[in-house]
Amino acid sequence: MQPDQRWLISPVFDAMYKLVNPRSGILSALDVHASWGQVGDLVADQLTGAGPQYMPQLSWGGFPLTSYNGYATYSRPYNNAWIGYDIPWSYVQQVNVGTNVGFFNNFLSLSIDVYNKDNKNLTLTVPTTAESGYNYELKPGMWVNNKGVDLTIRAQLIPGGKNGWGWNAALNTTFNKNMLKALPDGVSSIILNNQKLEVGHAVDEFWIFRNEGIYNSQSEVPSGRTFKGLTLNAGDPEWLDVDGNNVINDDDRVLKGHALPQIFGANQPVYLQRLRFEFSVAVCFGTSCYQPGSC
Repeated sequence: MQPDQRWLISPVFDAMYKLVNPRSGILSALDVHASWGQVGDLVADQLTGAGPQYMPQLSWGGFPLTSYNGYATYSRPYNNAWIGYDIPWSYVQQVNVGTNVGFFNNFLSLSIDVYNKDNKNLTLTVPTTAESGYNYELKPGMWVNNKGVDLTIRAQLIPGGKNGWGWNAALNTTFNKNMLKALPDGVSSIILNNQKLEVGHAVDEFWIFRNEGIYNSQSEVPSGRTFKGLTLNAGDPEWLDVDGNNVINDDDRVLKGHALPQIFGANQPVYLQRLRFEFSVAVCFGTSCYQPGSC
């Protein structure tokens, strides 16, 4: 972190109250719990902490050169984003409320947690003035909210005996919804690498043209309608003209769908007390899914 941002206080509080102490019977355990915490998100590299910097642009045999023939070879890293000062910690604030319930001497147990998670002061590379020589600048101020419900079902299929053998299994599923709450400098939207981020929308929405069908004949094509400068004809897609100016361009793109699944889950590893068999089957519901090792 930068010199004036070395320290951050990260308090975490957790509480649990047992409504039913562990016992035998149909309802063998019941508790309610809640937690709140603020945890700093430490930057993985040292570039942010260094602030404005120079970098050697020449090397010999893989070693950087600070000078060559009497000329300095240090220069601004214009190929990277400009890193200035006043970049604070990004941090996570999370509230969690839930319950654990056990049935039939904990043969079957259920855990339900509702959470609200705010990632604040995230840094983002935003376009900057061309006169600076940089294309982008690293700025803080991005705020992303995640909220959802996490459900876990566990079962002691074969309770562990005196010899230590047993069989436990679990199934987990999560519903999550994210929303962009703020962007650096208080702007309402920004376009980066053919992706649009807009406050009030999910960060994983696709920025696309909305298809309304196909022009089956030339008479169906509105006179003079173009798509990115090309005249549309019969057989071309019918894109939604959002602004109604008969010109289809980036102003007619809309935010739709999700790149991340909103509902996902997986079975947890199966334990046989002395042996452990790991197999995982995950099912994701959404427009697309990317979960290494699971989906």
